[in-house]
Amino acid sequence: IAQKLGRSQTIPDLPSALATWIDFSQLVIANEDALGKLALERLDIQVMGKQPYLKIKGQVEDAGRYQTLLDTLRGHAGFVSVEPGATRQLPTGMLGFEEVTVALPPQEGA
Repeated sequence: IAQKLGRSQTIPDLPSALATWIDFSQLVIANEDALGKLALERLDIQVMGKQPYLKIKGQVEDAGRYQTLLDTLRGHAGFVSVEPGATRQLPTGMLGFEEVTVALPPQEGA
């Protein structure tokens, strides 16, 4: 914050991850039938810096559902790009996926 403030007397608005969290949550809820069982193990949202991003790691039912997840994320107007992570078949029958990285548009104040 100190670098952003410089000698200013006012604190600038800082980017918030809340809007991204809401967008992601609503997208998952709106597509829950197509996505099937989705278990998120980790969700990171970084809005500060040159390239803001959302990263998710988790499990889906199968490769088809994983592709549906990727297509759903790619189809969202608020997301810039989607880079899939590695996948692995789990003993539970689910498909585990590593960090799917979703690039976000830069926010004002970043």
